[in-house]
Amino acid sequence: MNAKEYLSQALTLDREINSLLEQLAWLRATSTKATSIITDTPPSPTVKCDKMEGVVIKIIELENRIDDEIDRLVDLQREMSYAISEMDDAECRQVLRLRYLAFKKWKDVAKIMHMEVRHVYRVHDAAIEKFEKNLSAVNKSTGSHPAHCDNI
Repeated sequence: MNAKEYLSQALTLDREINSLLEQLAWLRATSTKATSIITDTPPSPTVKCDKMEGVVIKIIELENRIDDEIDRLVDLQREMSYAISEMDDAECRQVLRLRYLAFKKWKDVAKIMHMEVRHVYRVHDAAIEKFEKNLSAVNKSTGSHPAHCDNI
């Protein structure tokens, strides 16, 4: 895994969490909708409870999955933050942190750093190159990738 793929993992995971949160919101909204069917047959009270119980179970399972993904994201960001902090160049560190840990768009990174977007791209390219060297050095010395490289 190269440096850019490694750093992009957090953004991918953040997007996954956001989609799960949207799914949870939809499930909650759907569970509160009530529809009535007019019929001569008296309703069965157990059918309604069984359906609601199933929805509640799905909501709880989805909340647990979201919590697990958030924990993974926090761990990954901590690991990435440490790896970025090992870089010598402060400008490179800032670009990587804003882009890959704060999930800022390029124009926002440029605004925060008081640069043109083109210059941010150049700094980013240099930062990725330096980060790649640091990552390679860590891999050689430890014989493996950082903890999350292989399982995300």
